Amino acid sequence: MPHALKSIFVFVVTGMLLSNTPSAHASFSSHPLQDYEQGIKNLQTYRGDKKVLQDAQLLFSQIIEKHPDSPFGYLGMSQLKIVQAYRYGQHYNIKMITEEALPMALKAMRSGPTLIAVHDHYDRFEAIFRNNDESQDQVRKLLFFAPEKPATYLALGDYLSDQGDFEKALEYYKIALRFAADDTGKLIAIQRIARIYLIELPDANLAVKYYKDALTINEHMPTIWEDLGAAYSKLQQYDLSIEYYKKALSFFHTSWLQQRLFEVQLLAHEQAGKLDLAIQMIREAIDVNSQNTSLHRQIGNLYYKNNSFHEAYAHFQQAIAFGMTDPELFYFAGQCAYLLGFEKEAKDYYFEYLQLRGEGQQAQWIRHNIEGLSQR
Repeated sequence: MPHALKSIFVFVVTGMLLSNTPSAHASFSSHPLQDYEQGIKNLQTYRGDKKVLQDAQLLFSQIIEKHPDSPFGYLGMSQLKIVQAYRYGQHYNIKMITEEALPMALKAMRSGPTLIAVHDHYDRFEAIFRNNDESQDQVRKLLFFAPEKPATYLALGDYLSDQGDFEKALEYYKIALRFAADDTGKLIAIQRIARIYLIELPDANLAVKYYKDALTINEHMPTIWEDLGAAYSKLQQYDLSIEYYKKALSFFHTSWLQQRLFEVQLLAHEQAGKLDLAIQMIREAIDVNSQNTSLHRQIGNLYYKNNSFHEAYAHFQQAIAFGMTDPELFYFAGQCAYLLGFEKEAKDYYFEYLQLRGEGQQAQWIRHNIEGLSQR
């Protein structure tokens, strides 16, 4: 459909979607468009924190479950899958794009065929597949004209990584490393290998080994120090993780790195049993950003672990008031209210939890123990 024609219809269709959507329960629920926009905001802030993606996925899943005829849940889920499939530069995991992102985009197209956002998103697939075809052509040319060069094996590794064949990609990256003629070629191959061990085929110990090899070639690249911080965090060696994140920050100070350091410092305090220090850190962060829902949930969880249910309840309520719709948040708000003797409030939170997640041990516990919710 021509862009001008899409523009004519978008306001009409959006209005139809808004007016035909069933009303949601109580004050906790929102319109699918609002949830979609919140999920997109989450994706726009993503810098490697999986919790950001989990929060976005939860919102999109709720839209799909509650409003299966709306395009917004499928559109958001497709955008999420593209973010997850992104590797670096123009490289994506084509297997994930084809099997997960594209089917959701097609569902969004069927549900909202005249929405500009749906068509604009669909156009992204054309660019991704075009770049993949160009990479394939480059590999063919390199194999024909320069089959013995390390750059050929790097290109093969890149192409296979894009197809999701990381085991085979590793073989070619290691060949490229073996035959690399200079430090630049070695460093590229080492980083490719290390990243696969860090993310795709998780082996944090091997990731550490290769990243340390990379440091012997170039100790001034902040991404190497950052990835070492991530690897040590996966190994739960938080003191070393903090050391490497601080080193990365000394080269390149970003809010993302600062956030990762903050999170690892919290984990270090929790690991050492110093919940009071972890709580103090979050309280100071809340003083600066009082409406940050993640901070309220984090400190609520710590207070809950510390059996400080009044304080935990207050922060869970704040996170909900500021718009967070994580089922676990409603469950633990309900638990706090239940333990504090606030029966009506507990029942309301448990009800909302069952609306969002009706299966599992927690749902069974609610139905078995809370009067009036046994049939929910």
